[in-house]
Amino acid sequence: MRRVLCLLLILSIFLLAACNPGDSTPDISTPSTSSNALATKEQDTESGTSAQTNASTVSQTQTSGYSTANPDTSPAVPQLKKVTLPEGYTFWQIARTLEANGICKAKDFFDAAQGYTVQSFTVPNNKNAAYRYEGFLFPATYELYTGEAPVEVLKKMLNAYAEYSGMPDYNTLILASVIERETRSAEQMAMISSVFHNRMADGIKLGSDATAEYVNNYIVQNGTWIKDPDRYRALYNTAWNPNFTGVLPAGPICSPGARAINAAKNPAKSGYYYFFFGADNQNHYSKTYETHEAQIAQFGLGY
Repeated sequence: MRRVLCLLLILSIFLLAACNPGDSTPDISTPSTSSNALATKEQDTESGTSAQTNASTVSQTQTSGYSTANPDTSPAVPQLKKVTLPEGYTFWQIARTLEANGICKAKDFFDAAQGYTVQSFTVPNNKNAAYRYEGFLFPATYELYTGEAPVEVLKKMLNAYAEYSGMPDYNTLILASVIERETRSAEQMAMISSVFHNRMADGIKLGSDATAEYVNNYIVQNGTWIKDPDRYRALYNTAWNPNFTGVLPAGPICSPGARAINAAKNPAKSGYYYFFFGADNQNHYSKTYETHEAQIAQFGLGY
């Protein structure tokens, strides 16, 4: 009788263990900005598949993605990595960050983005934008696999934008991107937004040095990616450029965070038309160019 009871006990333990296997699904990081945590979507709305990509799926994409494997050995097992894309990163910086982490090659990510049509929301068909999805790759911390297909990485970033950006109109997104690159602290965003809003309301050029830096650093110096990069100087450089005839640059100049987007929507009320960051580590604002020049002479320019 004892032997029968022991056998029944062992059998019940075996059945219980078989019904409760360990959870091997990777824990995808919650996309997060520097200010607050964001909730993970269960479904990848761009592809209709689970956002929790498993290792076997990723391994099938290594021929199109970036493989870290030695060509003389067996393919490397995909590794799950946390990749942080800070507010203000440009498309070029994001692509390089992906390559540096072994996710996919930067040029492959660029090609995937240029040829992809987003499904869940509308992105303007802007032929004057150097990078098709500049501004739409939401700054966050993502968990991605080494060797992941570039288009799948792109979809995750677009999904995060759709959920957490507040879906601003295109001009607001462009202005937010300029505010993001011009601002040293989040506390100054609404005031800097007011300067740009005042200038636009009076038909004055934006005069943003960040737009000139964007063309020089992320378009012209990457001419192998972009056809005729010099043509974008007249389309993006709003800083004292006689060839610039618009108000805003042709497209966003980085991926702005939620705070910059909110500042673009809700500028402070001011009568200022000029600002600069001084050598005293403070922002200085003025209503006239003469006062602006006098303040620069007094405090110096900070870098």
